[in-house]
Amino acid sequence: MRKQGFRAHHCHKIERRAREVVKAVRNQHLALLTEEIIGEVTEIYTSIKGGSKKLSRYELGVIHVLARKIARYQLELMIENKEFRVSRT
Repeated sequence: MRKQGFRAHHCHKIERRAREVVKAVRNQHLALLTEEIIGEVTEIYTSIKGGSKKLSRYELGVIHVLARKIARYQLELMIENKEFRVSRT
């Protein structure tokens, strides 16, 4: 950007804002993946447990921790394989 005539402080502000946008989009996608995984794992676990029984607080906590780890792993794989793209709309 310096070669295009931007001053150093403008380059810094643009870069900082771009990082904020990418971080926000990544966190949003991570939240969506986590919620999707929580739904799937809860459904599978309740079917194994015996139908429509309520899950305990501990079981829900374990499911949430597991879902967050799986979502982070999936997102890292998507980034590594260049499948994670930020649209310009």
